[in-house]
Amino acid sequence: MDLETQSIYPDAPAVVRSVQAGGLTKSELLAELRRNAVSLNESAERLFASEHFTVAASRYSVVAVELAVAALGFPQGAATAEIYARAEALGLGLCPLELGPHLRLQYLDQPEGYWGQPELQHQAPSGSITIASAPLADDDDFPKGFYLRRIKGALWLRGYRSGAEHIWSPGDRLLFRRAYGPAMAADQPAIRRATRADAAAVAALTDAAYRKYIPRLGRKPQPMTADYALLVEQHPTWLVEIGQRLAGVLVLQHEPDTLLIYSVAINPDDQRRGLGRLLLGWAERQALLAGYRSLRLYTNALMQENIALYTRLGYRETRREAYQGGEVVHMSKPLSPAPPAG
Repeated sequence: MDLETQSIYPDAPAVVRSVQAGGLTKSELLAELRRNAVSLNESAERLFASEHFTVAASRYSVVAVELAVAALGFPQGAATAEIYARAEALGLGLCPLELGPHLRLQYLDQPEGYWGQPELQHQAPSGSITIASAPLADDDDFPKGFYLRRIKGALWLRGYRSGAEHIWSPGDRLLFRRAYGPAMAADQPAIRRATRADAAAVAALTDAAYRKYIPRLGRKPQPMTADYALLVEQHPTWLVEIGQRLAGVLVLQHEPDTLLIYSVAINPDDQRRGLGRLLLGWAERQALLAGYRSLRLYTNALMQENIALYTRLGYRETRREAYQGGEVVHMSKPLSPAPPAG
């Protein structure tokens, strides 16, 4: 499926997170990283040791935007200076360096980034997220900043070095700070991971989206009966927001051999805007990041419009089974192996 990688932010999909930073000394940050079994490489340790790496005494919140280099309008990749200039023009700014360790502590369920590929010199590793920040020194031998990665189950906060001539690949993912200004379009969708605090809103939107099927099925559809406080806690749940309004929900469940799309729900007022396709595309990306080679889902046989949509998007029926006096249609979609991100 086309993940709209040729679209340019803010039209391109992005992961938007609210990250809490500040309020901890560097020693306290290191202690928290150790307590959460986060490993540091030598470059990360050099960044922490630098007197130029300062931290804020008070807590503050940053709206962070993670996106691919291609989503900034560079389908062939670009140098750091070009990327940072384009990001600024689109309403995105550089992050404070301390955002790296704070995000690492708040993003402990990062998908696995090691799929068996060899590491490529001078390129961002697979599955990594690089924090876009101003360098502490002009010396190319000194680390430029942090990136986050999970390698064979282990969480890492790593430092990296690069020169001005380095070209980032179009699939490399960088994290910027969102600056609210005229370049931001308030009606553009943004995707972020749900937290426990979102559970009630997720349940309410799901009820609103699925309520229309009650007369057709003679009962509530399964997603309306779920415990979303538990689902959000235990399974990857993604939200698509337009401005400050929740517009859609995607619930995924990891299985041994595939990623299950448990539910896709779109607010009735936001339907027919392509948000369902956006979330299904996002599910494909999450499956590939986790190393899966397929996605699966199931739906009621009476929901013919959903079956037709999934079929157009490449899903194929695998089996049917009886369920609560009706019939459930199981569908699956094979995925092409994801290329290394850089």
